[in-house]
Amino acid sequence: MVRGLVMMVHDSAASSLVCWEEWTAAVLLTGYTCAHAVDETSAVDDALRWGTYHSGHYFGIRSRTSPFHVSAGLLWSTSQEPKLRHECLESDRLEQYGWLEHDGRTFGSQAIRDQHNNLLLDTTFLKPPTSPTTFATRSWAARVAVTPLRADAALPDTASLFFYLDLGCEDDSLTHACRRDTQQVQLTFSPSIVNDLTLHLLYDEAPDEVLSTTPVVVMDGMLPSFHSAFQAKFQAAFPHISPEFEPLGQAALSNLIGGIGYFYGSQTFGLAETRQNYVI
Repeated sequence: MVRGLVMMVHDSAASSLVCWEEWTAAVLLTGYTCAHAVDETSAVDDALRWGTYHSGHYFGIRSRTSPFHVSAGLLWSTSQEPKLRHECLESDRLEQYGWLEHDGRTFGSQAIRDQHNNLLLDTTFLKPPTSPTTFATRSWAARVAVTPLRADAALPDTASLFFYLDLGCEDDSLTHACRRDTQQVQLTFSPSIVNDLTLHLLYDEAPDEVLSTTPVVVMDGMLPSFHSAFQAKFQAAFPHISPEFEPLGQAALSNLIGGIGYFYGSQTFGLAETRQNYVI
């Protein structure tokens, strides 16, 4: 059950598909802390508080806190094939998905090639820098860019994208605000949903300078430096890889790191021989 917020964005103008031929949206979360939750990163590294720990999904973000946590993810579908894409399923038979670059801490970029819907989704996760040498530990930004996968293939009449946030509301209700003790989260939307769509989570700890412009503009300006930093780190760590094999090596390493998940709670499993369930 998704709790907190569900957002749907689509273009229903079947006669004018050009208006969504290039669509970009971004989400910025700043300063969120989970009340009554143990921060599992406090004794290790604060930079690991947020990450793509919602593994098993095409694009999922999670906090390393327990028992309460915040998670986010992406779903999409089209009129051409209304089945929702969310969890990584072999039955979806996508042409490609996976991390192309991921440093395990501050940055990850992937390409999802959905040939059944003729969509190319470029998703990016990053933590905004707070200085030339440090990065935000309680903030992250996510960017999703959608373009046609092939220019010579038909575009679906309607493309719908859902970006959800699970804020840990205990009543499983969908609401614009979730309060736990004295902390309040407010969700606001920009008026335009055809071009840039922005979603901000605002409350007292959110610095004004972070929210002074749209996340799309902020992330577009940051991406080149994150990309260059990843390339430099990879080449320094693996100096003997030939240039033609670098993309393969980067993808292998990025999927290994980006596929790390964080889970909390008990899991039930059963043995077929005894038909008895166990809790671990």
